Amino acid sequence: MVEPVESDPSLLVVVLDVNPSAWARSPLALDKALQQIVIFINAYLALNPENKLVVIGASKRKCLLLYPSDSTVDAAQDIQVYEQFRLVDVKVLSGVQAMMSQVTVDNINSLDERQSPMSRALSMALCHIHRINEDQTGKIWSRILVLSAGEDAPREYISLMNSIFAAQKMSVLVDICKACGQKDSVFLQQAADITGGNYLKVNSAADESLLQTLMFTCLADHYTRSVINAPGSALIDF
Repeated sequence: MVEPVESDPSLLVVVLDVNPSAWARSPLALDKALQQIVIFINAYLALNPENKLVVIGASKRKCLLLYPSDSTVDAAQDIQVYEQFRLVDVKVLSGVQAMMSQVTVDNINSLDERQSPMSRALSMALCHIHRINEDQTGKIWSRILVLSAGEDAPREYISLMNSIFAAQKMSVLVDICKACGQKDSVFLQQAADITGGNYLKVNSAADESLLQTLMFTCLADHYTRSVINAPGSALIDF
């Protein structure tokens, strides 16, 4: 079995839950979460110039590739900001804003509206990972980071578990960062446990609470995680 080494590049696929009904019940506002997510992404890209990034937005009814994308960036150039960081920031933030503008919420308190289907987003993430691995000449270690605020959708359990087992077979770590307003996600807890990732909760609306959580637990690559102690998982309901 191939073991990760310190110089190996990483591929990170970030899945962003942009369901407004779910975020309305979260202690952390979506706009603050996005600001902290892009800072984390920039830190990840700065670790290794060969690191690759994919960002997927997941709303109630569709998934959209936010980065990389074919859309042009129409923003003033800032000589104080590294160009790749600027491209990522603008594309992710503008992409989420465009998705939010197309969402209509009939009843923000409806259980169905608060559920955020993640199976489609994870399937899309695994497809991108497979495609990049096929095009990669050397070894690249892949992982998925899911930022979720929604509740579990029981009807997608089978499709979600299929994606989780596919990620396990591909040696893809799945980290879950749950903005908890009400309760944990049992399905996503299983995703993190089965694939060897971390399940993390953000229960505070304090500034940079999400960023601190991501930096200390999700920034580490496969090699680093093999030599550090990961946070322990709570009892998981299987």
